[in-house]
Amino acid sequence: MELKRDQGVLMLGINDLSRCIDLIKLIVEEGTPESSQSLKYLVAPNENGSLIQVNRLLMADMPWLLNGGRLIRERIHIVHPKIPKSLCKQLCIPKLSECVKEVLEEGFQPKIIITQDPEVQRISDMLHREEFNSFLDSLCLHHRAAVKVDLGNFNVCYVESLQTRFTLSYPGNSEVIDITRESCGAFCFAVSNRFLLAKADLPPGISCELAIAICIVDLFGIDRSNVTVVSAMLASNHLHFNSVQRALGLNAESRQEDELNRGVPGIQLFSIDRDLIGLKPLRYFSKGEVVAVKSCEGDYTYGIVTIGGGGNELCKISVNIGSEERDFLTSQVYYFKRKTIENQDQIEDLQHKFEIGSFGEKMLVKQTDLSDDSSIMMDLLHEESNKSANQDRSVNNSEILSAVQDLLQLANISLSDNAEEMINSNLCVHDHFSKQQERFDILINEGNNLAGELAKTAEVFLCPITKEVMTDPVICDDGHTYERFAIERWLVSRRTSPKTNQQLNSPSVIPNHALRIAIESWKNSIKQVQSFNNSLR
Repeated sequence: MELKRDQGVLMLGINDLSRCIDLIKLIVEEGTPESSQSLKYLVAPNENGSLIQVNRLLMADMPWLLNGGRLIRERIHIVHPKIPKSLCKQLCIPKLSECVKEVLEEGFQPKIIITQDPEVQRISDMLHREEFNSFLDSLCLHHRAAVKVDLGNFNVCYVESLQTRFTLSYPGNSEVIDITRESCGAFCFAVSNRFLLAKADLPPGISCELAIAICIVDLFGIDRSNVTVVSAMLASNHLHFNSVQRALGLNAESRQEDELNRGVPGIQLFSIDRDLIGLKPLRYFSKGEVVAVKSCEGDYTYGIVTIGGGGNELCKISVNIGSEERDFLTSQVYYFKRKTIENQDQIEDLQHKFEIGSFGEKMLVKQTDLSDDSSIMMDLLHEESNKSANQDRSVNNSEILSAVQDLLQLANISLSDNAEEMINSNLCVHDHFSKQQERFDILINEGNNLAGELAKTAEVFLCPITKEVMTDPVICDDGHTYERFAIERWLVSRRTSPKTNQQLNSPSVIPNHALRIAIESWKNSIKQVQSFNNSLR
């Protein structure tokens, strides 16, 4: 604060700037109660090198908004770029995206334009597609955005214009600051399950899909670097969705994204780990170990042990599950088994991979036993050191009884039943249901294969103009079939074939009844296959 009084609002010199940042780091590293209390009085340099109170600084994670000319920059204090993000987090400096909200101008009522534009319907249909929503879900997962994407009820509406304002509010502070310089300038805005699109205001080079894609990534907290990808998906045909993903190189990154998110607390288990979870109520769990727990919805999610324990008795351990840190009984925490080598061919393959030469002699890395029992000695070593940490985390009788009931419930056994009889009965029932499940799986696979074959025939039912399956096919003078409304609109201003670009002798069209009947039959077949598959699930 003394430097602040001396410096005022003037820009720090290069040496003063470096010394100031070093001093802030030193204060944070001290970590004493006194220094923690003094953080609210601490000042740090903003982007211009002027000293500002830390609780008024923001991290610039939305440069497009800062540089768009719609904000009053004098009311926003961005932290100096030389202050690292890790230090910003220690200083509790929030992100710009966490503090700034865009809302409709007070009293402004968007005038919706009623239109039959097929482009609006096509984009709305894509928003409703499960494939598109799943794709957005994967982007949210990659960027750790804790939201579930569901655009099934969203539609696109044209409006004459948009007027929005930006407000700024800091965490823990009820004050709301208007930082709007210009209320006009928004191209798309999401409100009440609608994407309001001011198409007439779109500048050259910005398509409807691009404007909506920008709105979508901002709505779900996805990084803006994915705007072009989302725009391309919106502009594509759902039948070629996978081809577009391959062309953009998205499928190649899926494995890396999976590995990046494996083990992140709060994220659902990937299929590669789902078959490896096991339950051992008396197992020792060490600090930092990745585990699995059941969520309220019944799904398995990753967690990280923050306070370990267990080994000889049932006890409580603390697990970070992403949104919070919770206490669990060791009977409620699943560990991950190590993969084992199943056959001799795999052993020989691994031996070949690990065979290396040294001084003319070959050294072979010996196969070691990677079974779960190999961790017993490590568990025993950790047990003594954690006894004192778990003295106040003892388990009472009611919790033990609850744990036993939970474990028996996993096998559908109750404490009041004859255990041996119930176990045999449950095993027989389990075998019966396993066989039934196998039959269901075979039927579902056959249904999926049939649906796939039906989908391949969709190419012949696509209109050359709209690239969508036709509902009212008509034959044009060029001999090709088109969607009625599309070819009639085409012929209003042209007398050439959309397919061959040759002159047409007549603008009249003839209904293609045979193709319409084939399309309806094809649609009914797909619905029947889907209904059959759904009935088996």
